[in-house]
Amino acid sequence: MLFPPPDTASLLSLLTLPQATTARTPSIPAILLIFEQVLGRFSSLHAEVHGALRGNVQDAARAYAAIKHLEETVEEIHKTLARIKNALKDEIIPAAFELDGVTNVPLAEVRVGVQHKVRASIRKGMKKEAYKFLNSIGAAALITETVNASSLASLAGEMLKDDNKELPDNLFAVEVYPTSVVTWKK
Repeated sequence: MLFPPPDTASLLSLLTLPQATTARTPSIPAILLIFEQVLGRFSSLHAEVHGALRGNVQDAARAYAAIKHLEETVEEIHKTLARIKNALKDEIIPAAFELDGVTNVPLAEVRVGVQHKVRASIRKGMKKEAYKFLNSIGAAALITETVNASSLASLAGEMLKDDNKELPDNLFAVEVYPTSVVTWKK
């Protein structure tokens, strides 16, 4: 076979997040092994494709089918990695850091930490009252045809941090949630 298809099922099984426990979360060596296998296939692919193009139409068609399959496999891996990354970033790491009572963990080249982000939006049906409130606290600059969600979240975060005040709960939906951050060391 010109370019054997990767064993997608076994690659993805290593990356499947467990539902109830993190005990089966893939180790760094397992993840690196997956990337070595995929990168190994990319390394030999260039020569194989050029060889196929000098051959017959069946070889070229096989090369295309192999590349298409590899592309689909990489897309599956990318989606799975994104799911794992998001679970680590938004659930596993914040919970583990809280359990251990730490705010960051310094590693060789980076520092992994947890920050609390703020989302804020005007509750459905409360636009008029919310605009009135924003005007009353001097935040009228946020009001345009719509209130920019990012700016509103920033205001909510500033109010919490600086004044220990909250946007009125009946007008705004505010969520403070932990998320992980990676800071590169200089």
